[in-house]
Amino acid sequence: MLITKRVNVTVGLALIAGLAGLARAQKRAIVPSDCLNIHYVDRDSVSLSLDSSLLAYIVKAPGGDSDSDLRHLYVMEPRKPDSAREVIAGDKISEVKWLPDGKRVLMLMNQKEVTSVVDVDVLTGHVTAITHTERDVLEYSSDSAGTSVVFTTPNLDVGKQEPITTDSDELQNGYRISFDKPLRASQQTINLLYRTSLKATGEWTTPAPIIFQDPYNGNQAAGMPGLRYLSLSPDGRKLLFTYSSGQLPDTLRKSAMWRYGTTVLYDFQSEKITLPMPLSGSVWSIPLWSRDGQSFIAVAKPPVNSSWERRDIADHRTEGADVDVFWISLDSGEIQEVFAHAPDDHKGPLAWLENGDVILQTSARTVTRFHREGGEWKQISNAEIPITNYYRFSIQDLATSDGTLFVGTYQTPGIPQDVFSFVSTQNKLQVVTKLNPQFEELKIAPFEKIDWKTSTGFSASGFLFMPPDYVPGRRYPLVIQTKGNQGWFSCDSGSVGGPSFQPEPLADAGMMYLVRYTPDDWKQADEIAQYPKQYPGGLGEAAHLMDVWERAIESLDKRGLIDSAKVGIIGFSRTGWEVEFDLVHSKVKFAAATATDNITYSLGEYWLRPDAQLISEYDAMYGGPPYGKTVKNWLDYSISFNMDKIHTPLLMELSGYGAQDDVPGMIPEALAADYEVFTGLSRLGKPVEFYYYPNSNHTMDVGQGHVANLNRNYDWYRFWLQGYEDPAPSKREQYQRWEHLRELRDADQKAAGSSSTNPTQPD
Repeated sequence: MLITKRVNVTVGLALIAGLAGLARAQKRAIVPSDCLNIHYVDRDSVSLSLDSSLLAYIVKAPGGDSDSDLRHLYVMEPRKPDSAREVIAGDKISEVKWLPDGKRVLMLMNQKEVTSVVDVDVLTGHVTAITHTERDVLEYSSDSAGTSVVFTTPNLDVGKQEPITTDSDELQNGYRISFDKPLRASQQTINLLYRTSLKATGEWTTPAPIIFQDPYNGNQAAGMPGLRYLSLSPDGRKLLFTYSSGQLPDTLRKSAMWRYGTTVLYDFQSEKITLPMPLSGSVWSIPLWSRDGQSFIAVAKPPVNSSWERRDIADHRTEGADVDVFWISLDSGEIQEVFAHAPDDHKGPLAWLENGDVILQTSARTVTRFHREGGEWKQISNAEIPITNYYRFSIQDLATSDGTLFVGTYQTPGIPQDVFSFVSTQNKLQVVTKLNPQFEELKIAPFEKIDWKTSTGFSASGFLFMPPDYVPGRRYPLVIQTKGNQGWFSCDSGSVGGPSFQPEPLADAGMMYLVRYTPDDWKQADEIAQYPKQYPGGLGEAAHLMDVWERAIESLDKRGLIDSAKVGIIGFSRTGWEVEFDLVHSKVKFAAATATDNITYSLGEYWLRPDAQLISEYDAMYGGPPYGKTVKNWLDYSISFNMDKIHTPLLMELSGYGAQDDVPGMIPEALAADYEVFTGLSRLGKPVEFYYYPNSNHTMDVGQGHVANLNRNYDWYRFWLQGYEDPAPSKREQYQRWEHLRELRDADQKAAGSSSTNPTQPD
């Protein structure tokens, strides 16, 4: 197979040492800019034509320093490697779907600065717009003939900053501030729902809003918050969708399984809404209709108070990603489970064949065929994806199938993503694309899976990336990435997106780099059961993960692999808070750290954002509010009162989501909240660097901000762990600042003495 010719991943240290040679020495080390030039396939935009002769897929091109999201539509013969040809390129291309003639596809594409549903001729690349709106189309669905399309757009009037009051007398004389009323307008997005149809003349009708009645409160609406997962029936007469209802029965709200959503069925003829899964949680994938349109299958939470719910609770499967696969009959209202414990909470069935067989990916490496016989769903056969015999830490993400031919994407932490096809009757698999040939000329850092145990005996695993020219017996600096990797290519954070992380560049620069890995049988609920109980509120989460990393460092140190005095740690989003917790409470003296676009659970955030849900979350974290009997919990564990215990150089990074810090007296809320930590550390003379990326989103995966973020973290860890400074003249001012921060660090650690790193842990 083609894939066996591209192996450059090693598994053991002895093999790593043996691979050093002339061929590797001639290859160039990976740097952050290489991570910005990777092609990825859009997992939701891989589609087989009805006769399976052609495959369409969308590739996200390198973004570089551009704020645009350039994507390419390719068409190829799925059984013929290297037959792909580009049809068209454009901004925000997604959701490709074949039309019955096998010559055209529907998809989303940006046209004249508005994302629309378009019809694309795959032979000529000719584009015909179907929807004509002033708003971006967010999602769409069509009937089987491609003659009826439903879609959602955002309500432009929602999310704008509304004035606190419109009463002129109050503006003149003052007005009362109410704690029950948030000071700011809600930013929850309302999505509007529309339908358009193809006329006999070949023109599309003007999109008409779909007005429906909320089944819980009876209100008429043209849109709802969180409206998503559209699925139009084959005949175009019925529509399934999920939304976030503001008024739900207590039965749902009190369920351990319910997760913020309701799935409904809209009938275009009666214009009525029904609940196809009464008293259940929401569907978590786009529902797949049967050929006759009388039933559908979807990944979902089990119905409340059902035997399936009780089983999942007993199995500790109550987290957001814990879902099952259900069949729902519209005629009888019957609900049956097709498969328990789906491996992917957002991935529905691969196919529903004409003979009634349903094809599901039931594990990372298994495809199962189901059929309904005698009123029950039964497994007919299983097929193992043969790529698993090649490497067990790979991701085989199946995207589409006709029951015999399966198409998906493949990648490992050391091999970039490609498309493969698999013919189950022949047990034949082949890689059919070569998306990233440039990495064949670069030094891919070898890695091994390592295992260790926490102080409670909990088993943890990770990928340890090592310098390509690893020398046995030498101790190396270590960088810890606090968000895990399940097998995707690890130049930076992979196709999942995420700032600051970069296993390959830092490993190629001569460091060890550790990323958490969770095996297929890992359950979040099992790990939650390991959280130490002696901490108040929800703080056991951070304490447990601190233990995970402390024991990992201890294990690697005992093996003689790392220099325990040169350990860095990177946190992003929620794990940024966990990193800040570690800097205060861990017994490890980290040499450098990053906390990117993260919550801090600080007192400043608590009072700056007087929102009932947020305050409730913070109270739960500390076991109560920062007043009265529970104030001691905040004093002991909140970063607000423990910055004096931080002695690690900290790089703080924050995304602005378009909020500029250039209006006098108007500081963006998120930036103001982070000023608490930055001001505190600066006031105490601690080494801290703070960067604000006003145009970046949470993951910073597009634009110049992403370029700067990766380069900055690369420089940060080379400076603090290796003493290296890039000689580029443009970076001289950066290193002058950091040299001053090093002086601050030395003075701070000298003043603190040996007692400064004593962790704050309850008995």
